[in-house]
Amino acid sequence: MAAAPQITRYSTLSELIVNGIMVSNRIKKDKDVTELYLAHRNLTDVHDLKRFPYLMILWLNGNQLRYITCLSTNFRLCELYLHDNKLTEIPGALRHLTCLRVLMLHNNQLTKLEKVLSELQKMLSLQTLSLFDNPIALEPEYRLFVIHKVPSLSLLDRQGEKEYANNYLKNSPIHENPEEAILNRRLKKSLTLFTSFDWSKIPRFLQRRTSDNVFGEPAIVTRVYR
Repeated sequence: MAAAPQITRYSTLSELIVNGIMVSNRIKKDKDVTELYLAHRNLTDVHDLKRFPYLMILWLNGNQLRYITCLSTNFRLCELYLHDNKLTEIPGALRHLTCLRVLMLHNNQLTKLEKVLSELQKMLSLQTLSLFDNPIALEPEYRLFVIHKVPSLSLLDRQGEKEYANNYLKNSPIHENPEEAILNRRLKKSLTLFTSFDWSKIPRFLQRRTSDNVFGEPAIVTRVYR
């Protein structure tokens, strides 16, 4: 039977749980840990998991976490489950996890949608994301903004993105792809028009005096700003 890892009185609850998991599964080396299940443990914080360099799947859902600081070097993570916690923000906590394909953040207390999405900008492989049951999900046109900022997504909040983009307005036409739907949405936003004359094709005074040709009027150029 594997000997229990040495535990000091300074160990956190999460460390005690992790060590117990390793003992029960007879795992002796940290590098052999690729999946870690810490869900529903009533954790308020988690110690840094840098000891597990090959960790790929991590469950932390169903706890009492208000922040995430435990993933400083876990660059190989491809699935991360953080739903059903009390997270209010995630600045700097996830942006380095560029291999993530699945990220579950629903049922938290996340605010400021733009800051949340800034954490995901480098996750070019992110395919599945859940953010529902957060205050950010109530922001105007939330879904379209997320789709635009994270184009790699194929599933957001349990709904396919092409399907949603095609139905973002009840009376909108069907679009071939989400980009067309987003463009159509932008066209419906308020516009600023700037009109000017294009004199480049109008001859100078001397040319008009010495030529028998009939010249037209200057073209009107209208620029649209959104």
